[in-house]
Amino acid sequence: MKRALYASAALVAVLFPGIALAQAAEQEPQPADDSSVSELIVTAQRRSEKLEDVPISMVAMPQARLEAAGAQNFLDISKVVPGVSINRVGAFTQPAIRGVTTKVAGLGAENNVAVYVDGFYRNNSVGLPSDFANVRQVEVLRGPQGTLFGRNATGGAILITTADPSFSPTINAKASYGSHDESVVSFYGSMGLTDRLAVDLSLYTRESDGWITDQASGRPTNPQAQHNARVKLLFQATDDLTLQLTLEHSEVTDATMTNYTFYQHARLPGARDPNVTSVSVHPTTKAMANAVYLKGVYDFGSVKLTSLTSYRQERDRIISDLDGSYVFTASATSKYFDRPETFTQEINLGSQSTGPLDWVAGVYFFNDDGERTQTLQTSNQAQITTQAWAAYADASWHVNDKLTLTLGGRYSVEEKQFVQSTPLRPAPPTKIVEGEGDWNSFTPRAAIRYEISESQSLYASYSQGFKSGVFNLTPNITVGLADPEKLTAYEVGYKIARPGWYLNSSVFYYDYADIQVSSYNGTTTVLTNAASSTIYGADLEFAADLTDEFRLTLGGAYTHARYDEFLNSPTSAPTNPANPLSLNATAFQDWSGNQMIRAPDWTANANLTWRRDFAIGEISLSGNLYYSSEYAPSTDAEDPVTGERRLLQPDYTLLTLNARWTSPDSHWTVTLYGRNVTDTEYKIGTDTTTYGDWAIYGEPATFGVILGYSF
Repeated sequence: MKRALYASAALVAVLFPGIALAQAAEQEPQPADDSSVSELIVTAQRRSEKLEDVPISMVAMPQARLEAAGAQNFLDISKVVPGVSINRVGAFTQPAIRGVTTKVAGLGAENNVAVYVDGFYRNNSVGLPSDFANVRQVEVLRGPQGTLFGRNATGGAILITTADPSFSPTINAKASYGSHDESVVSFYGSMGLTDRLAVDLSLYTRESDGWITDQASGRPTNPQAQHNARVKLLFQATDDLTLQLTLEHSEVTDATMTNYTFYQHARLPGARDPNVTSVSVHPTTKAMANAVYLKGVYDFGSVKLTSLTSYRQERDRIISDLDGSYVFTASATSKYFDRPETFTQEINLGSQSTGPLDWVAGVYFFNDDGERTQTLQTSNQAQITTQAWAAYADASWHVNDKLTLTLGGRYSVEEKQFVQSTPLRPAPPTKIVEGEGDWNSFTPRAAIRYEISESQSLYASYSQGFKSGVFNLTPNITVGLADPEKLTAYEVGYKIARPGWYLNSSVFYYDYADIQVSSYNGTTTVLTNAASSTIYGADLEFAADLTDEFRLTLGGAYTHARYDEFLNSPTSAPTNPANPLSLNATAFQDWSGNQMIRAPDWTANANLTWRRDFAIGEISLSGNLYYSSEYAPSTDAEDPVTGERRLLQPDYTLLTLNARWTSPDSHWTVTLYGRNVTDTEYKIGTDTTTYGDWAIYGEPATFGVILGYSF
C-alpha cells in the first residue's frame, strides 16, 4: 500500500503544476480569514450548528486561531484549550480533559478521550503527537461522549478536521527552519479532474535533532522526524451520492518520552541535569502506519445516510533504557515491537429537515488485533483482540422557539481475548497466561436547553460514559485484568454570542467509579482499579474582536479532581528520604484524597492578536500565554516521612509569540515564531522505580521562520 500511495502522490504532484498553476492567474486572490470571532460552526452533534446552540461544553479552534496561538501539533491543544492536558507515557499519547485520563498504555488499552480525524476513530496513541498538516478545525468536547460518535468515551472527544478535495485549484506550500536544526516542508494541493471527480494531495515532512543530549558524547538522544503522505479522492457519483476515498501513510520518530533523567534517589551513576541523559541503549520510538478510509454519503432529502469504513495497520518499535546509566543491565532494557491492525465500520442516519425534531442514529463495529513481542529480562509475546459492537441514537426536540429537549442512549458490547506466550522459535510458542473478558453497558444522555434570546441560552445535561476492561501486557506476570470504569456527569452551562464576541461557561460534577490505574511497584507494572473519585469544577472561554485590529481570547478552568479512596497503591519510595542518594524500594501507599494525575486545579490561556494592512501587505502579531498550577504529569508518589508528593510539577507559564507578514495579494507569508520564549523549565513526565526517580522535560526556548505560499 505504501508503494501505491507514493505512486499516486507522485502522479498528482506532476499534474498539479500543469493544471493548477495554469488556472491560478484566472482566480481572484483568496483573502485572509477575517471572519467574526463569534461566527463558529461546529459538528459536535453530527450536524452543522452554531457553537452557542450546542448544549455541550466545548471549544472550537479554526485554522486561523490555531496558527495565531502557535498550535503546531496535537500536543499543543493543551496550551489553547483550558482544562485539557495532553500527556505521554513512553511512546503513548494520552489526553486528559477535566482530570479524566489514563496511564494504562499499550495494545488493547484505549484512551478515555476519543480522537477522531475526519470522523474516523484513532485508537492507537503511538502516532498521535503528530503535527497539524492541513488541519481546518479542531473541536474539543468535554464530558462523556457515546450517543453521537462511534466509540464510547468517558472523558470527552477531540475532533480533527482536515481539508477535503476541492474542484477549484488550490495550493498551499510551506517551508520552515528553526532551533534544534528543525526543518519542515509541507505541500497541499487540490483540483477537479472532471466535473464530478476531485483529488487532493497532502505531503508533510519534519526533522529535528531534538533538545535532549547524551552526557558523555553530547549527541542528540531524542531526534524527531515525521513523514506523511495522504491522497483523497472525492467522487460525486450523482447529485445525491458522494464517495470519498483516502489513502494515508505516516511515519513518526520521537523518543522524547523514553529519554529518562534520573534526578534523585538514583541507584547508578549518570546524568542528573534536565534534558541530559546517560544511556547504554539508544532510546527509540518509531511508528509507521498505512490506512485506507472510505466515506459514503447518500442524501435522501429529509435524511442523510453516512457510511464510514476504515482499515489501519501500524508497526511500532519502542526501546528504552530504564536505569539511567551507562551500565548495561539486561533487566533494565525494555523492547516492545507492536503490530496492531484495526478495522471499523460505522453507519448512521441523520435528519436534515427543518422540523421540530433533529436526530441521528447509528451502529458501530470495532475490531482490533494486536501482537506484541516484548523483552524485559526475558522475551514474551502477547496477543490481544478486541471486538466491540454498539448502537446509539440521539434526538433533540424543539418544543417551541425557546425550549429544546435532548435524549440519547448507547448500548455497547465489548469482548477481549488475551494470550501471553514465550516465543521458542522454531518450536511453537508456549503459553504462559491467557484470559478473556466481555462486558456490556447502556449509557444515556439527556439535556435541556432554554434560549433566553436569539444569541444566548442556558442548558443542563446528564450523561454517562463507559470504558471497557483492560489486560496487563507486562511480561512475566500472571494475567492481570482491570475492571471497566464508568463516569456519570452533571453539567450546567451558559452561552452567549453577540456580533464580535462570545462567552461560553459551564460548571460540572463527575462521579467516577473503578478508575483503571497503572503503577510501577519497583519491579513490574501493576494494573489496578482505584475505588472511586469525585471531580467538579468550572470552565470559561471568552473571545472578542476588541477593534478591527485587535482580537482577544481568554480561557480558564478550575478542576477539583481527587481520589475518594485509593488504598495500597503500588509505587516506589526511598529507604532514607533525608538522603537524596538513598535508593528506592517497593512501597504501597494510601492515595485517598490525593489530587488525580494530570489534573491541575487551575489552567488558563490568553491570546492577543493584532493585525493591520500596510502598502507592503498585512502585518500581524500574536502572543499566547498558558498557565498551569502544580500537578503530577504521569504518576504520584509520597515521601514516606513527610507525606509530601515528591513527583509534582510546580506551577508554570509558557509564552508563544508569532509575527507574520502577508503579501498584498495574499499569496505569500513569512512568519517568525518563538515557542516557550521565556525558556521555562518544566516536566512533562515523571515516575519512580527502584532505579530512582526520573523526569522528562519539555521543549526549551525555540525560534524559527516559516515561508508560505498559497492560492
